[in-house]
Amino acid sequence: MHTLRLLLNFYSQCPVCKSKKVKNLGLRYDGSQGLFPCAKGHIALSGYKCLNCDTVFSNPMPINTQLFYESENPLEYFDTILTKDDINQRWKSIVEFVQEHLKSWGNALDVGAGIGLLTQFLAQEFAEVIAIEPSRTFFKMLKENLHNENNIRVSQNTFEEFSQNNTTIQFDFIFIHEVLEHVPNPIELLSFAKNMLRENGIIYVCVPNNRWLTYDIVKLAYSLTGRCFTPHLAPLHPPFHLYEFSKRTFRYIASTLNLEVVAMRTRTERTYVPGLLHSPVKFLSKLLDKGYEVEVILKKST
Repeated sequence: MHTLRLLLNFYSQCPVCKSKKVKNLGLRYDGSQGLFPCAKGHIALSGYKCLNCDTVFSNPMPINTQLFYESENPLEYFDTILTKDDINQRWKSIVEFVQEHLKSWGNALDVGAGIGLLTQFLAQEFAEVIAIEPSRTFFKMLKENLHNENNIRVSQNTFEEFSQNNTTIQFDFIFIHEVLEHVPNPIELLSFAKNMLRENGIIYVCVPNNRWLTYDIVKLAYSLTGRCFTPHLAPLHPPFHLYEFSKRTFRYIASTLNLEVVAMRTRTERTYVPGLLHSPVKFLSKLLDKGYEVEVILKKST
């Protein structure tokens, strides 16, 4: 991906909370780093952590990220994130998490639907679903995958474009699954979502957890070997993460946008460590609440 012409934004402060109290975490290459990254990449960006809101972000940050997704094979991209083996279990887990907080199953909005892996499950639960996806490449496959679903409408738009063109529509459920980490301005996206949320509706968000236990293990290995790298983020290679968040981040975001955090948890199914270490690391991830993703349910503050 290093052949793409990047447009970069440089930040002197946290892009989420504007605090100048930020810490350089190290370099992130344009490829998988592993424990010995020095010979594996071509170019690198720095990862920073905000000491105020706990957001981790790329600095500088690519702002023309749409180019990444137009040049990706959608099937190969999603194979690295959510495989067919665990998608059913993932959806069951999401339903268990949100169902006691969701008052109506009337309509739902899937923000950044990708190729529709989870949109099809939304259609089984809700009377009406709108799925938006900005990437032309992903949207083409999204339409093909959902063409038999009568209660789904698909739209190739950014969320900003969609919200500006549909100012009167409100939703019971807004689904933002593994999306915020890909957009240059996550606060703005959540603000759009709040404006389209029905009074008793909820927003579901799932994002990478910057306090993941596996990160701690890799950072320890880097420090012991004198590496100036960080395992956080992936701004220049799949899955192209510009941000990582924590529970603390969402407490800040909720207070800023006048939203209420209804529930939060971390997911611990995956560890990405060698097989023999998987079970003990998974156990510790649960015990310490340091899973690989953070799930959050938000609603409008009363």
